[in-house]
Amino acid sequence: MVRTPVLIPSPEGRHAVRKDITRVAVDEVPILGTGGAAPKGLLGRAKTAPVAVERRYGLCYQLWEVDPARFLGRVVVAWLSVEDMPDAMGYFRGADRRYAVAQRQAHWDAIAYTLLEHGGGPEDDGPPPTAYPAWFQGDERMVRAAVDDLDSLADGWADFAAWQPDGQAFWVRTNGFHTCVGLDGSASPRLWLERKGLMPNTWVPCAEYTHHLEGLPDRRARETFGDGAAILDGAPSVEVMHPAMVPVERDCWVPGPAATQGAAATHGAAASQGVPASQATPLAPGAPVGPAGPSAGERSNLITITVPAWTIAGVTEAIHALTAELTPDLAERAEDSAIVLRFAVEGRLMTEGEFFDRVGLELPAALPALRHLVETAADAMARSAFLYSDSAAGVGLLSRAVRWLGVLDTSTLPTLMAYGRVVDREHEYTFVGETVPGIVRVHGWTDETIDFVFWVLIRNFFNGLQDFDEVWSGLHLRGAITQRDPVAVAHRVVELNRDDLTSRRYAVPGRPGGLEQLAADIPQPHEPWAVAFFAAAQEALARSGAVR
Repeated sequence: MVRTPVLIPSPEGRHAVRKDITRVAVDEVPILGTGGAAPKGLLGRAKTAPVAVERRYGLCYQLWEVDPARFLGRVVVAWLSVEDMPDAMGYFRGADRRYAVAQRQAHWDAIAYTLLEHGGGPEDDGPPPTAYPAWFQGDERMVRAAVDDLDSLADGWADFAAWQPDGQAFWVRTNGFHTCVGLDGSASPRLWLERKGLMPNTWVPCAEYTHHLEGLPDRRARETFGDGAAILDGAPSVEVMHPAMVPVERDCWVPGPAATQGAAATHGAAASQGVPASQATPLAPGAPVGPAGPSAGERSNLITITVPAWTIAGVTEAIHALTAELTPDLAERAEDSAIVLRFAVEGRLMTEGEFFDRVGLELPAALPALRHLVETAADAMARSAFLYSDSAAGVGLLSRAVRWLGVLDTSTLPTLMAYGRVVDREHEYTFVGETVPGIVRVHGWTDETIDFVFWVLIRNFFNGLQDFDEVWSGLHLRGAITQRDPVAVAHRVVELNRDDLTSRRYAVPGRPGGLEQLAADIPQPHEPWAVAFFAAAQEALARSGAVR
């Protein structure tokens, strides 16, 4: 027996909403095919009409008037792929991913269409077993799973989060993603914060979130975490079928008391060990500043840079001072391959990450100085050794500066590639685990990002990126390049990376990397586009004598 969710009244008491477990909407998302017009553009962007679709399931809320009680209708509050839906049958555990997805889709199609045909009223229970298709009701496990899945929707999917102050819209949270939905049916995409990222090790994609969400005027909301608060913009959009990341530079983040108090509590211990203090840490009277070498009592791997003023000129001067420090002999000062940077700003000390995040958010015009900094660092480390900010956590030196270069301007990707060439592919995780996905999520799959990501795959960062399907399916590379001519894409990838592919210099035992690894990691059997792509790449490499 599925429980009927409770009604949640609006602030002025005129309307109420609740989860609707009597309907699951179904719609399709177009996917551009591979046939049709001749290729055009850098990677053969084809001018073809949509020829294929992907299924989406819409979770609904009921709208009611309160006095007198009157059912007004339904609105879709979130469109989910089948992989985002409950899975009481456990199809997600199947070894064959493609087959498992097909099974889950058949299962949810049967539930959705049975709910529609059953035609129950807004307060009715779920359909009886006899309402399902014969093949479905013939398997008792499926009927039980359908009831469990509808129960899961009622308990943990599309949870009510907050009303807007005017009572004309409300916020819903689905697997950590927040949607703002108007009583008129308009909706935002499912929003999530790049700053907080996605939860690890979840069987459905889930965003990090809190239950502290406050509706603000103009369809905005404040989400408060222990270390600060961010603003979500729930403006209506026609692009509601996919989640939308709110990038760090647009989340209006305000650090909270917990972050400040935590920093103060740890400052004494941190200072005694020579590690960087937090942004809220006061600069002690007489504390060493400037780009000069370490003072007595300091760790040799600690560099403190003074920022004359928080202006373009002041920050640029500080970045140039740091650039001057990045010589090949800097590696001799490293401890456990790490160099610790901190910045004296307006009487306080900032860590490396905090400094570059603030520069990226507040002073993006410092981009030329950042670019020169990273180019200098890459050259220095290429002639000595790769250095870390935190070697235990695999955080490369200047990793946040590198990220901001890519986020602010894709014309800097050649500089990121210079940095990527010196990264320790076995032990550094930030570059491939955070920077590369962040660039894709901010800029999307442009010609430049496609070239860049194939370069990353071919270099085989075998610890930080152990499964190339994380890029193919997880970051939706497949959806981007299967819109293009597979032969043209293959020829461009080989042309740009021929030497790395033919030398096989990035192969490691059990992980050959490159296109060979991509072919092994993505779902099997390969779809026709992938078959054509790998065949064209193999033919192009054969002409180079690279195929064994």
